[in-house]
Amino acid sequence: MLEVEDVISAAKFPPRGIRGYSGICFSGQWGAGAGKDWVEWSDNETLVGIMVENDEFIAQLDEVLSLDGLDFVLFGPSDYSLSLGFRRPQKNHPKVQDAIKKTIDVANKYNKPVGIGVGQPWEEEAKKYIDLGCRMIEVGHDLVVLRSIWKAVSTTIRAKLSPKKA
Repeated sequence: MLEVEDVISAAKFPPRGIRGYSGICFSGQWGAGAGKDWVEWSDNETLVGIMVENDEFIAQLDEVLSLDGLDFVLFGPSDYSLSLGFRRPQKNHPKVQDAIKKTIDVANKYNKPVGIGVGQPWEEEAKKYIDLGCRMIEVGHDLVVLRSIWKAVSTTIRAKLSPKKA
């Protein structure tokens, strides 16, 4: 709980947080657009999210997800699986699925979206978690997505370059 409060505090300007001022950044137009309006914009537009990655967190869901300044939560089923003592990710294990459902239920109570990463088959798994109530879907990491595209393209090219058998 304290870690989540620290993350929120670091992302927000006083009085809510402890974020230091420097408008010398892209959103502050490298200083030209900084000032009161930029501080207000930054406090309102910066999204603060956390990841559920261990079983200890599940007992604190209500307390953490009720925090003002926390905007969303991501569920990390692989890390969560390992926290349960499994020696490899087990996303579909009933204990992991129960924790995902509980996270979604509590997050919905506080109007906080829950996100989760999906793998192949993309559409089927995305539908499963959307139907459970996830409102954010991560469609693989960039390298996984690129690898699948490169594999499809290279397979197509190899097929076109291979001599046709009669």
